[in-house]
Amino acid sequence: VGLGPATREIGGAAAPKVCHGCPKSLSVGSKWKLAGDDASAIKASLAKTKWPTQVRRSVSGFGTCLGLTNGPRGAYLGTYTNQWQSLVRLINIAISKLVGGNFHWTSIQVNCDSVSSEHCDHNNDGLSGIMLFGDFSDGYFVSEDADLRTNTTKTFYLSDGCEPHYSTKFVGRRFSVILFCHSCAEKLSRDALEHLRGLGFRLPEAKESKVAEGTLSRETEGIPLAGQRRQQQQKQQQRRRSKEEKKGGAVPSG
Repeated sequence: VGLGPATREIGGAAAPKVCHGCPKSLSVGSKWKLAGDDASAIKASLAKTKWPTQVRRSVSGFGTCLGLTNGPRGAYLGTYTNQWQSLVRLINIAISKLVGGNFHWTSIQVNCDSVSSEHCDHNNDGLSGIMLFGDFSDGYFVSEDADLRTNTTKTFYLSDGCEPHYSTKFVGRRFSVILFCHSCAEKLSRDALEHLRGLGFRLPEAKESKVAEGTLSRETEGIPLAGQRRQQQQKQQQRRRSKEEKKGGAVPSG
C-alpha cells in the first residue's frame, strides 16, 4: 500500500527531489509497506544466503552489490548476480508491484549485519530506495536529507543517497536492501542491459547502451566489459582451432 510522498518518521521539510524519469509525486520521503508474503519471502532468502565480506570502506559486516556495479576497470554485473538471481527476481518483482513503473533501478546493494559511517554515494542517478529486514533492536537508518530516522522493517523508503546518510549500531540480525540507478548504465552492452531487464530491474527508458557490441553470459559475469570481450575472443579462437584440428588443418597461434 502506498503511503504517499513525503511521509516521514520524524517531522520537518525536505527538498522536493524526485527520481530520475519519474513523476514528481515520487519524492524524497515517500514510503510503502511491503506485502506480508513478499516481505517474508525476501527475509527468508536473505537469511539463508552466505554473504561475502564487505569491500566498501564506509560499511562494515557483509554484503555485495547485485546487478550493475562499477570498478577500476569499468562497468560490470555484480559477481553474484546470476548465482543469486532467485533473490534478485524476488526483490525486483516485489518492488515493481509496490511502486509500479514509477521507480527505476539497475542495482541492489545488500548489507548484512553492517553499520555504515556517515557517507555520500557518488554514482547514483536519482533517488534510492531502502528497506530493512531481520530481528534486531536499534540499527536505525538515518538520512537528514529525507528527514528520516527509522528502524522499521519491511517498508520501502525513498531518499537521496548522494546526501549524507548512515546507520547506527544494533543488536540481533539486520539486513538493509538498497535499490538505486547506477550512473554507469550506458557503459554496459545492449545485451547486458537486456539481461538486467530480464532479471526484473527497471531501467529508465533513457538508459541506452553506448557500447556498440557486447556479450553477457554466466561465464563472464562479474568481469568488466573489456575482459568479457577478451574472453569471448579466446573462446572463438579455441573453437576455430578445434574445427581445424578435426579437419586436419593448421591454425595460427597468434
